[in-house]
Amino acid sequence: MWTHLDLDYLSGLSTVAMVLQRSKGMPLSLHCEAWTALRHSVCKTELRRAREIDFSVDSYALITLRGLLQDSAAPALVRCKVESSSLEIQAPVIFEKQHPMLQDLTLINCRMAYAPGNYTGLHRLEIQCTIEPDLTYPDDECLIEVFKQCPDLEEIVLYGCAVHPELTKPYVGHVHDVVRLPKLRTMDLRLRTSNIHAITSSIKPASEVSLSITAYTSPRTPEQDLIVSESSPLMSVALARAKAVAIDGRTSKMHAFTDTCFRDQLMQIHLDYQHPHNVFDVLLRPTIAMMSGLERIQLRGLEDNVTICVLRAFPGLKTLDLCMDDAGVPAVNGLLHLQAETETGLHSALSTLSVTDAFLDEFFCMVLVGLRSALPELRNLVLRQCSIDRPVDAVLSSLQAFDKVEWLKEVAAMP
Repeated sequence: MWTHLDLDYLSGLSTVAMVLQRSKGMPLSLHCEAWTALRHSVCKTELRRAREIDFSVDSYALITLRGLLQDSAAPALVRCKVESSSLEIQAPVIFEKQHPMLQDLTLINCRMAYAPGNYTGLHRLEIQCTIEPDLTYPDDECLIEVFKQCPDLEEIVLYGCAVHPELTKPYVGHVHDVVRLPKLRTMDLRLRTSNIHAITSSIKPASEVSLSITAYTSPRTPEQDLIVSESSPLMSVALARAKAVAIDGRTSKMHAFTDTCFRDQLMQIHLDYQHPHNVFDVLLRPTIAMMSGLERIQLRGLEDNVTICVLRAFPGLKTLDLCMDDAGVPAVNGLLHLQAETETGLHSALSTLSVTDAFLDEFFCMVLVGLRSALPELRNLVLRQCSIDRPVDAVLSSLQAFDKVEWLKEVAAMP
């Protein structure tokens, strides 16, 4: 049984004393937003028996809160959340590194040291920086060093992760070490490209991890940096169960799913900047060997030759969804390249082709029929939200080479 102590509603020392007396030494849950000397005094005194703390403070209380974080042991603390209105909280240690019970730590807009001992024993770690000006990013080695101290991590959320450089330099380790996190289930990263590459190359979970990754550049990071490598242990585990993938060159996003109806998302990755190379080469190509069971892929806003690359890379692919370019690039170009490639002996198990937002004139339909002839397994055609220049019956009649043609007017529920 815990005692919840909301310091924002306690107006004086007598009230605090009464509440603490009634709590009879039970574990405390401390909540505070309006920080004053009274609140600091109570927290300093009672922190040793606090099981949960939730502090949200403005710039006037930063110095006192920093002292509380740095100089107070917390032997009973299980969950801690600290949020500030600026990035001025800077602490080289957390609770004197004396927090043996701490499992859940959330730090928002705090410049903390990525140091051994600060994060030992955590099951959940969340560090967010929502304030952008003049961020100092942690070195890749420092982030990996944190994970080494937390083999029981189940959930990781890292957004920005500003750090004071003087709090980081003594703790640099080796970024190439493989760190095993057998209990890891969820990882949500919004970091600079270099940080993400280091994490995906170093972390090895046991199985069934869910990933959400957003990569962005910083002044220290060249745009050509890799995001994921072909030998990434983290990505290999995450994508081993992938049955369907959707990749969008317009938004620079890739999603992976555990079923062929684009449900049960297990990974999403987003480039939040203009990469000098195409999205296929940056996101999909390095992960091809990790998705041996892939059955369906959706392509939108990519170069004409990507369709050919996909069928070469995934000869067992059963369904291909082509969403045509809204910018007006002739959709038929990609299919013409594909038809030419099949005539040179492209082997594919493709059985269903889905086309969205295409203009189905006579020439386009002729190309589709040509693909049907070139790909022996291609029997099913799905036409979704397509425009025509003649009656629907005439369009369908020109596509009789397919065993089954579906004409769908509604927009598909896709990523």
